[in-house]
Amino acid sequence: MILTTDLRDWIVIPTLRFMEPEVPYTKAAVRLMLGTIAQESSGGMWLDQGTLGAGPAYGIAQMEEPTYYDHCTWMAAFNKALFEKFCELVPHSSM
Repeated sequence: MILTTDLRDWIVIPTLRFMEPEVPYTKAAVRLMLGTIAQESSGGMWLDQGTLGAGPAYGIAQMEEPTYYDHCTWMAAFNKALFEKFCELVPHSSM
């Protein structure tokens, strides 16, 4: 089980702070990220969801490849600063 406080303090908050100002760091953003991760990982039970036979995105905050490319296409066209931050955080080679 992943401790919510560890996930919040060591992953979610630093990631949101890195993405500022393109993604505002707010309590609501932290709650949204934690809620999404909780939903996608059965409340933090599964760090690696590959053993569940789930889709190709196995990690607690990993997106599937088509979604990744869709996000990159949108950001490159409409928000270059966000796209550049996103690419620093999630390099293309990691897909």
